[in-house]
Amino acid sequence: MMPLSSSTIPFQEHPMIKVDAIIPIQTLQPRHRRSQSIADELSGLIHSGHLKPGDKLPTETVLCQKFGVSRTTLREAVHMLRSTGLLDVTPGRGSFVRCPGLEALLPSLVLAARGKGAIPAAEVASLRLLLQKDQLQKVQPIHQRVKDHIKQLFQYILVRSASPAENAAQDAAWHQALVGLSNQPLYGFMSQFLLSLQSELREAEYRNPDNILRTIHLQMRLNTALLDGDFALAERVLGQCLGLAPSEKPALSRTGT
Repeated sequence: MMPLSSSTIPFQEHPMIKVDAIIPIQTLQPRHRRSQSIADELSGLIHSGHLKPGDKLPTETVLCQKFGVSRTTLREAVHMLRSTGLLDVTPGRGSFVRCPGLEALLPSLVLAARGKGAIPAAEVASLRLLLQKDQLQKVQPIHQRVKDHIKQLFQYILVRSASPAENAAQDAAWHQALVGLSNQPLYGFMSQFLLSLQSELREAEYRNPDNILRTIHLQMRLNTALLDGDFALAERVLGQCLGLAPSEKPALSRTGT
């Protein structure tokens, strides 16, 4: 077994992981703290998007060498990630990254609600995306009945002449209106809580005119997709709105409102 050290471990050396990240390894005692540290490192890479759904982890042998731990310690870490839904483990095939689910993200939400910690921005965005995608699936069967409400989404389009605080509030109101289409009060409460965690971040983003233009472009695309009943497109644009998918450059003129 390799000795523990404070050296960095480059995951990109292994061809089965598509990640350009450096993982710091700390000297930790006892074993259960080592396994928790490994689980935290891998969880952070998954939530940040460096490890993507479908990526296969290296073999136990490679990971044990990378982290300088025994198979027993490594398996404890993998079991932690499997129990929270971040990994699928198939005997004979290996361990594969899953899309973070609500069960994996809600503990962080509870922790923040108790004032004991803060949720990383990537996790907040991931949880918002999960909530709103689930909401869109609930709206799909009642699409015709809520068309009038969908039309009202256009009143929340950002205004280029507005202040950053006004546009941040308008953006939050738009997302709340999206969640409200499914008439699920719990979703609305959770969405409002998550939006409050990002209020300062959104206001800072809207100090940049290019970010305002980008959001206007995405708002128009998503609203129109919902009106047309194109829920697949709506989900893709939603991911772009939350910064979890690449977006097209907005083809909007800088003149006007």
